[in-house]
Order: sequence, then C-alpha cells, then structure tokens
Amino acid sequence: MTVHDMKHAASDSARLEAVGGRLSRVDGPAKITGAAKYAFEQQLEGLTHAVLVGATIAAGKVSAIDSRAAETAPGVLAVLTPDTIMELNGASDWLGNPPSQPTYNPLAREVTYSGQHIAAVVAESFEQAVAAAALVKVWYDETPAIVDLSDGKAGDGIPIDAMTKEWGDAEAAFAAASVRICAAYNTPREFQAAMEPHGLIARWEGDELTIWEPSQWLDGMARTYAEWFGVPFENVRLVSPYIGGGFGSKALALA
Repeated sequence: MTVHDMKHAASDSARLEAVGGRLSRVDGPAKITGAAKYAFEQQLEGLTHAVLVGATIAAGKVSAIDSRAAETAPGVLAVLTPDTIMELNGASDWLGNPPSQPTYNPLAREVTYSGQHIAAVVAESFEQAVAAAALVKVWYDETPAIVDLSDGKAGDGIPIDAMTKEWGDAEAAFAAASVRICAAYNTPREFQAAMEPHGLIARWEGDELTIWEPSQWLDGMARTYAEWFGVPFENVRLVSPYIGGGFGSKALALA
C-alpha cells in the first residue's frame, strides 16, 4: 500500500466513524462554560444603546405617539417613530427577487401582531434606554385580531405558498376508498429558547458598515444591509462569532 493509499484509507475510516458517532461541537465547551463571546457582547468605544418599543395590540393602526417624556429622560439621545426614522431602500428577498416596494420603514404604522416594533429609544446606556422606552405613550385604532388557527378568518388573503405542488385527485380517491378515517389533530405551541437573544451592534466608518450580529447566512444578510443603505456590497462586513441558537430566525436581516 502506498502512502497515498494509506492517507485515503485513514480518511475513509474517519468518515465511517463520524456516521452515527457522538461528535463534540467545536464551540460546545465555550458555550456551556460561558466563555463564548457573542456578537452583541463586543465592547466598542462610544457605544450607544437602542431599545425597541413593541405594540401592545395584535391588530390595528398606530394613531398617535407621544414621546415627549422619553425625549427628556436622562441619557436619551433620540426617540424614533414611524414619522421620524429614516426610510430605507427596498431590498430583494431571500431568493434574490427585486424589492416589492421602493422604500422600507423599519417601524410599523400598521400593526399585524402583538409586540411589533413601532418606536425605538436611543440612549447613552442600556438601562437609560429601557427606562425611557417605558415612557413612550401610544394610541391605537384597534381592529379585531385573529389569534388562533380555529378562527374562521385564519388564512384569509394569504396565498398558497409558491413552492406548494399538487397532483392527482385526492378528494376523489378519498371518496372512493373502502376505509376512510377523518380526524383533526392539534399540537401545542412550541417556543424556542436561544442561548443568544436577538441583537446587533453597528458601526459606520465613512460609507463602510460593520455589523456584529448572529447570522446563519452572512452574505445574504450583508446584501440586505447594502441594499437598505445604498452602499456597495463589499462595504458591508458582517461579524458572527457564534450562533447561540438560530432556529431559522437568524438567517435574514429583518428589522
């Protein structure tokens, strides 16, 4: 057996041991011991903190926002609302299709779910931003909400996913079957519990943007930021040291 053959045999053996084996994750020890330094934990000079204000209704419109108390709170640098935040350029979707609209507002006027981002408070410290965010007063024109799949209106206006394919005549086959079983099954709600919550740090240096953020798709998220702010793709650097649980929610850049 040649040296070349021996190397291939060793490689094949290693692959066979990996199948069904108990492999340790390279980042596992750092995560379980608390040594992992996540994206949001980077320390930068002059760092300011933004805290989002979430909608307290599930459906309706934001009719008015009173941010005066928050604006005069200690350490507050700015309060952003749908009327004062900078409009972003529309961005292509995850498939690369063109933007559905020319501009994008990260803060919503139309509320489609409880907790939707409707305002943001920027302050010198995280604690100051949290305290000031609680002072923002919001009024709504509330509309009936769909909160359960059993609601008769659930799914109205939502087209069937473009990736769904149909073939055959399932209804005719079911009607002609000698044995038919009809049953409804419901599963309980499931909630992920990520070790690393959502959050990011952004730093502009001229027209170059560096973002520290957990990412399951570095290029895709960097492309979105480049399109939002109208800068070249190569001017965006996205740093993701670890991902402390993604569940698919850290694959796209969504405000």
